[in-house]
Amino acid sequence: MTAAISASFFFLQHDEKWVTEKPYHVLFDPPEGLEKSNLNLQQVNNITVKDIRELDSPPTIEKNGFTLIKINPGPLKSEEFDDNQKVAKFFLPQAAAAVKEALGAYRIQFFDTTVRSYAHLQPTSIAHIGIMFKLNPHEAVELSKRKYQWFNIWIPLKGPVRDYPLALLDISTIDRDADLAHQDTVKSDVVHETYQIYSNSNHRWYYAKDQMPDEAWLFIQATSGDNPPPGKINAAPGHSYLAHADYNRSSTYII
Repeated sequence: MTAAISASFFFLQHDEKWVTEKPYHVLFDPPEGLEKSNLNLQQVNNITVKDIRELDSPPTIEKNGFTLIKINPGPLKSEEFDDNQKVAKFFLPQAAAAVKEALGAYRIQFFDTTVRSYAHLQPTSIAHIGIMFKLNPHEAVELSKRKYQWFNIWIPLKGPVRDYPLALLDISTIDRDADLAHQDTVKSDVVHETYQIYSNSNHRWYYAKDQMPDEAWLFIQATSGDNPPPGKINAAPGHSYLAHADYNRSSTYII
């Protein structure tokens, strides 16, 4: 029995103003006269999202931009993931070991954790790529001599996930020049450049049916000196969507 789902996503709308104006979104109250966002979004319905559990072979970072890995959540209860000290002590070492094994990495460094739930930072409804360009300032010079990559980890704090699971877009189906638009995400102290996405019928979206708290999405955000082939991109867009409204989803992002 197929577990593919038909979903509705929000995408950036094509507009002539993008020729001279860059999409932006301000995450604080902007100065008078400045709109909080200039985004024009369109809802696209009947998008097929396939279950990775039904694929002949699991997705990979290299081919698809994402993979599903096992991470032992340890002794933390779901409500304790708001406690940064407990997360750093009990969960991040487990996550680091799992990610290091999955990537064959020389070193893992975490920058931030964010919990999303109905009570706090609800699931995003817009397809996007978020990129965090940070290096440890004490080691930036030495680290910059190596290849380094930014990844996101997405893990549910409760399961099975049947309410707003995370959907990921296969990077092999993205045309960088046609499908992506740079966007400034503006905070009070920093501006992050991210991507908005135009809808494309060639895109292939995937999710993990009934994802559990020991299953984590690992998906790429950027690579140092990133120079993929023309039209391609080394980052996996994400989007949350309503699958079955019978389970309140709570999750954490780790960068």
